[in-house]
Amino acid sequence: AQLLPLIESHKARADDQVLIEYARVMIDQYQTLGRSNPTLCYQYAAFGSKVSLSNAIPAAITQREIALQERVILTSAERPPIPESVTNALLTRVQQAMIRRFGAARMAMFQLEQVEPSQHADYCAITGAFYQEIVGMRPVEAGAILRAIHAR
Repeated sequence: AQLLPLIESHKARADDQVLIEYARVMIDQYQTLGRSNPTLCYQYAAFGSKVSLSNAIPAAITQREIALQERVILTSAERPPIPESVTNALLTRVQQAMIRRFGAARMAMFQLEQVEPSQHADYCAITGAFYQEIVGMRPVEAGAILRAIHAR
């Protein structure tokens, strides 16, 4: 657990392919948790690494994440800044695709301060789909968005 802050601080500096593979692990985590424990999945999606997933994720997914954490550190380097206008345009594309897929009403739950337990499974599934949409983009675009997300 003491390494998590170090790893988190390097994610925005990791190689694009590592970021994409990390997003794929997150997708697998959301799908697994969404089936077994939608509330824990919602908490993980909404609050990130502050939520403990111990014993909630299959060992194979956890091992993939650990291997990627090492690659995050190994590929961490100074990256040229991506103009905010570029990341905003890419995020807008993803958001528009998500609205087309899920509808504006369902997407509005991401603006709520508190999501009702009855919506936790939906929140989790849509979060996974958000990352799927990103990893489906060209690697340089996916890397730019993921880098921006991890830089926050």
